[in-house]
Amino acid sequence: MTHPAIAVRQAAADDARAIAAVHVDGWRWAYRGLVPDAALAAQSVDGRAVMWRGVLSAPDTESRVWLAEREGRLVGFAATAPAGEAGAHGAGKLTAIYLARDATGTGAGRALLERATGDLRQRGYRAAVLWVFAANLRARRFYELAGWRFDGTTKLEVHGGAELTELRYALDIDAAAPGVAELTTERLVLRAWRDADLAPFAALCADPRVMEHFPSLPSRAESDATVARIRRHFDAHGFGLWAVEAPGVADFLGFVGLIHVPFTAAFTPAVEIGWRLAAAHWGSGYATEAARRALAFGFEQLQLDQIVSMTVPGNLRSRGVMERLGMHRAPADDFDHPRLPDGHPLRRHVLYRLSRTGWRC
Repeated sequence: MTHPAIAVRQAAADDARAIAAVHVDGWRWAYRGLVPDAALAAQSVDGRAVMWRGVLSAPDTESRVWLAEREGRLVGFAATAPAGEAGAHGAGKLTAIYLARDATGTGAGRALLERATGDLRQRGYRAAVLWVFAANLRARRFYELAGWRFDGTTKLEVHGGAELTELRYALDIDAAAPGVAELTTERLVLRAWRDADLAPFAALCADPRVMEHFPSLPSRAESDATVARIRRHFDAHGFGLWAVEAPGVADFLGFVGLIHVPFTAAFTPAVEIGWRLAAAHWGSGYATEAARRALAFGFEQLQLDQIVSMTVPGNLRSRGVMERLGMHRAPADDFDHPRLPDGHPLRRHVLYRLSRTGWRC
């Protein structure tokens, strides 16, 4: 399924009760099996609301709370403050991040973490810390994917009569801007773009065979601008259209990867998988091989619920790749591309989808 867009804003005192409701819900679903049931049952929306109203109403507070909303409903929050603890003096702190149960896999957590980290960076902090239950492996992996690392500090906290170990994670904020993960397959490397890729990319974009199902052949300036947009997507999101090389065969084959769909349609917001390889490397299975690795990254690392792909009906080569990846088309999903005018021969598009559940099968 696709999800409505996530909007992030700073909280006000009037948001206290909604924050409290998410806080209690977050405790009860995220910590089930980690924290004793009695401690989960004891969570009180009224009590949390009083606490959050105090935080948000305090004069000259250095605590800030960020809200993730979907269609006007609060689905998550994150809070930041100075750390003020041994071994972390001068650092900022992520004091809380919680999601409503139905907000997992929507990108809300990632959006909140990025906003909270950005807030600390803007306030001049160069490092940050947080505490996480040692047994909360899902949360630990989430933080580790964003660059946080266990710094060796532990503590014991009592919840419902049980002693639970917490780990302190630290982040080098200066190094926390999303980077480009390098992915490998048996024959390929999916990597960051290099300036040396610009000329061969321009050449493949000037090939009528490669661009048969696109409206026009781009100029060199336009192909360079495409690469610039790809790099900005990596900077903003930590993933994108990777440059693909085949060691021992070619330094640059083209691109394969994942992008946020850049227009509005019935199926958006969504993340799309796409590819564009030089014609000399068609027929070797490279697109399918690289795309499978990109799908694994999307479903395992990014925890996406669904990935889509699209093309014109006549692009049988790309549709074949989509079908080999296990993607499925429903004719009711076919759509007119909003960036092409009425009557354009390439306006009609087919849409393929793959869910995380379907990918695992």
